[in-house]
Amino acid sequence: MNKTERAVENFKTMNCNQAVLSVFGPGYGLSECQCLAIGLSFAGGMARQGKTCGAVTGAYTVIGLWASGKPGTPDERKELAFSKVREFNKLFIQEHNELDCEKLLENNMSIPEKYEKIKELGYFQSRCPKFIGTSANILCQILD
Repeated sequence: MNKTERAVENFKTMNCNQAVLSVFGPGYGLSECQCLAIGLSFAGGMARQGKTCGAVTGAYTVIGLWASGKPGTPDERKELAFSKVREFNKLFIQEHNELDCEKLLENNMSIPEKYEKIKELGYFQSRCPKFIGTSANILCQILD
């Protein structure tokens, strides 16, 4: 099973951020337990607020881990991370048109009735795995 498939599979027992981070984090020295702890509050667009998708913020965390291991000054590594985040965003938006959970799921999860509607429509099963797969796939493409 490749990293993209593993990330999608992880979503069965983890949130979207954790599903992405847990596949890549161990390659940067994090345990799965640490990945789960780090990603705990990022699901649903930052604690179910509909902001940036957890699969996207999970990818940002992976990009930060990747860049922190590169040579150069802290500022050079930061700029490298920023460049990769911009590249990631461009590719994710090309695929899904948005980065925000609320727009990706067409409902504001912070409103209990809207959260229930997302569940009723089955978007967590039909849409979120696609976002997770896209995030993992892009990371595999852009990180050397």
